[in-house]
Amino acid sequence: MIKSAAIRMFLKEVLNNEDYETTWTLEFGYEDGTRWALVAAWMDYDGDGDWKPYAKLACQPNNSAMQEYDIDWMMPTDENGNVDDTEIQIGGVNSIDDCVGWFMQEMQRFEDEYVKGDDTI
Repeated sequence: MIKSAAIRMFLKEVLNNEDYETTWTLEFGYEDGTRWALVAAWMDYDGDGDWKPYAKLACQPNNSAMQEYDIDWMMPTDENGNVDDTEIQIGGVNSIDDCVGWFMQEMQRFEDEYVKGDDTI
């Protein structure tokens, strides 16, 4: 399990680097050829020039060379096709402390539900 200090440092790095082209990753597990990570990026979802930092728990194949936040890192889906949506805006309305606590809880849940082997970091 990733420690809360590592998540805090990760989120602060994203907040302190308003880089619209970077995708940050903090890997927390591997299972059956899949890499699991806390992933973050600055996004302009409305296309109005108002970029905000977002983070989510997501996965991609271990052999993927692509790293786009909103294209290559996918949140898992259940058997009905519903997305297990963990994306939140970091900073702003959600304090760093709130984000760290929430991602710690969600990482544990993901390790239990999706990363079932002994391949967690």
